[in-house]
This record gives sequence, C-alpha cells and structure tokens, in this order.
Amino acid sequence: MRKMEPVRRPSLEGLEGKWVAIRDDQVVAAAERPDDLYRNLHAKQIKGTTMVRVPGSGEPEMVGLG
Repeated sequence: MRKMEPVRRPSLEGLEGKWVAIRDDQVVAAAERPDDLYRNLHAKQIKGTTMVRVPGSGEPEMVGLG
C-alpha cells in the first residue's frame, strides 16, 4: 500500500475575499475578480494553476464533493 502525502495548503492570510491561483503549494497570483485573475495569469504565461476564492471574514468555507 502506498503512503499518502498530506495535503499542503499555502497560507491564505490577508487574501480573504480574493480569487487566488495556486501552483506547487504556493499562491502565484491574486485578484478581486476571477476574470482579472485569469487575464493576469494569461499575460504572465502562468499555466497549471488551480483558481479558488478565499472566503471572506464571516463567510462559510465552501466544500466540494467528488
């Protein structure tokens, strides 16, 4: 049986309410709106990221299924 590695999540402190792009366990870009983040990533030719929104203060954390 293969040992599973723990899920690593970069520090998201100070990014509440923003959209962030994560690659290799690090935040590589952040923006107020997802389309601004996408344009920023495209302009800098950054690929292979996961884009997520960091919940704001008092907002519930979203959990996905699957």
